[in-house]
Amino acid sequence: MECDSVHSVIERKKKSRNLYTRTVCHCQLLQEARPTSPYKVYYVSHNFFKDFSELQTYTSIRPGRKAGDPTVTD
Repeated sequence: MECDSVHSVIERKKKSRNLYTRTVCHCQLLQEARPTSPYKVYYVSHNFFKDFSELQTYTSIRPGRKAGDPTVTD
């Protein structure tokens, strides 16, 4: 699979260097893993992720007990 080959290339590159916890080190490793056609690395900020804290949640997915109650299909 294509993803396995990508991981393999990155693992081989990682063996020959020290890798620290800084994000810059990881991004640089990913970019340098394949010199002929480097992988694209995108930095994302907190605005990239969606906020799901305001979504309505149900404690159960059982069908409602009376008419008008939310059901599994809703």
